[in-house]
Amino acid sequence: MSGPQSRPGADTRVWFAMAVVTELGYDPVAVPGVSGGVFADVKLLPGGEPDTCYVGMPYAGAEFGAWYPLNVGDHVLVAYPYGESGWGPVIVSRIWNSAALPPTPSDPDWARGLQTNEPPTDVIIRVQRGRSYRLRADTGDVDVTVDTSGAINISNRGTGDVNVEALGAGKVKLGVAETAQPIALSPLVEAAIKAAVEAAIAGHVHMVTIPTLSTPTPSLIGIKAAPAVPYIATVSSTAATKTEAT
Repeated sequence: MSGPQSRPGADTRVWFAMAVVTELGYDPVAVPGVSGGVFADVKLLPGGEPDTCYVGMPYAGAEFGAWYPLNVGDHVLVAYPYGESGWGPVIVSRIWNSAALPPTPSDPDWARGLQTNEPPTDVIIRVQRGRSYRLRADTGDVDVTVDTSGAINISNRGTGDVNVEALGAGKVKLGVAETAQPIALSPLVEAAIKAAVEAAIAGHVHMVTIPTLSTPTPSLIGIKAAPAVPYIATVSSTAATKTEAT
């Protein structure tokens, strides 16, 4: 390729280059005439010439964006806008290589490729060992971590509620594969309901089961009518008479 590139009239500018990251820097304050942000020092391949690059991200804006950390030693692809280094070279991609292979054979999705010689067909995000996957918003922070025991931890560091909803016809289930079951009421909720019912029975009501009564009176039991709900008849605290629905 050196012949065609060096002929008279050929464009000798460098538009892309392979490089190795040697240092990372972060300038959180934009100085007039100088851009702020995340930078990386690199050595261009194969000659080893040094350069300083912007770190490009697929989602970035004013105080928001997706951050995928670089490491010293990463092989990267550097783009030169308009073929001129004066416009600021940009790291546009990280690249697997013989020194930094994909996560085989530790990852089952990639391990299958050892037999097929093909990469996975699913979208996979594997976080570097010891790192966390974090979602940030103005009203809440969510951390997804995997500890040394293999436990997956989902934490909300904000002040809002954590809601898990099945908005369609399905159910929210907990469990392992086929043994997963719909989520039941928590022990605290069950205990609160039980305590409330016991207090009501002890102080104000007497519960009577009447098998022949198919539809309890909603005004007496305080809930939607249902065939399996016990009939509740009120008992006066000063008289022994009992009021029952006719």
